[in-house]
Amino acid sequence: MEEIAELQAVLDGFQRNLDSQSREYGWGPTADSRAYREGWDGDEPLQAIVRMSYELAGISLLSATQHLAAISRILATSQDDQLLYPIYTLARGAIEAAASAYWLLAPDEPGERARRGLAARLKGLDHQMQAVGHLKDHPDDPTQAATAHLADRRTQVAQAAAAIGEELHPSAFALKGRAGYPRLRDLVTALYRDYEQFFPNIGPLLYAFFSERAHGYPSALGGMLVPVTDADEFGTQLAQAAADIGEVAFACNVAATGVAVAAERRVELFGWNLTLWRQWRQHANKKLLEASGFFDGHARDG
Repeated sequence: MEEIAELQAVLDGFQRNLDSQSREYGWGPTADSRAYREGWDGDEPLQAIVRMSYELAGISLLSATQHLAAISRILATSQDDQLLYPIYTLARGAIEAAASAYWLLAPDEPGERARRGLAARLKGLDHQMQAVGHLKDHPDDPTQAATAHLADRRTQVAQAAAAIGEELHPSAFALKGRAGYPRLRDLVTALYRDYEQFFPNIGPLLYAFFSERAHGYPSALGGMLVPVTDADEFGTQLAQAAADIGEVAFACNVAATGVAVAAERRVELFGWNLTLWRQWRQHANKKLLEASGFFDGHARDG
C-alpha cells in the first residue's frame, strides 16, 4: 500500500541518518561542541554530572529510535491490518523515550542539565526501591540486600549533588527545593511544544490517543481521525476503527517527528551535522502538516 511504503521511507530515512552520523562521530561530541566543553573536557563535579545527563539522554534516544525501527519491521512484514495495534504501543514508547531525552537536553544552562540528570537518576532509584518493596514476600526475601544497595547508590547521588551545591530531599528521591522528574504526559507535552501552533494541546492529546489505541480502546481523538460508522448499544465508537492504515501512518509520522525533535537537540549540542537533520525534519514536518486534515476543526493555519 502507498501509505505503508511512504511511512517506511520516513522511518528508514531517520534510521539511516542517525546511523551515518553516529558512525561519523562515534556517538561522541566534536571537540569544538558545547557538549565537549561542558562534559568531556575536564573532571570537575559539574562536568561529570552533565556528562551523565548526556549519557542518560543518549540511552533514551537509542530506545526511541529502536522503537521506530521495530515499527518499520512490522510494516515490512505485515501487509494487512493484523498487526496495527502493536504499532501504537511502539509509537508511544518512542515518544516517551524521546521526551525524556529532550527534557534532559533542553536547558541552555549546563547547571540545569546537571540537575535534571540527577533528578532522572533519583527517579530511577525510586522506581527500583518501589519494586524491591514487592519482593518482601518472596521466599528468598532479597529486600534487605537490595535496599542496602539502593541506599548506597542514593548516597553516591547525594555526594555528587553536594559537589555542585545541591541537597537531596530528606525523605524522597528528589533534590531538595527543586522540581522533580516530570510525569510522562508533561514530558510529551514539552516535546511537542513547537507544534502547538498547528494542533492545540497536541502533546496530551497524542499521549492519550496512543495509550487508548495501544490497549484497543476507543479514542476521542480517533473519532476525528476515523469516521464513526459503527457503534454499540451505548453509542460508543468501536475500537476496531483503529485498524485503519491512514490513522496508523499519521500516528507513526507524529511519533517520528517527536523523536526527531530530541535527536536534533542532541545533534546541536554535540556539534554534528545539523543540516542533514533539519532537512529530514522538514520532510517529517511536511508529512505531519499533510496529516493535519485528520484533526477536523482542530488544526490551525501555520
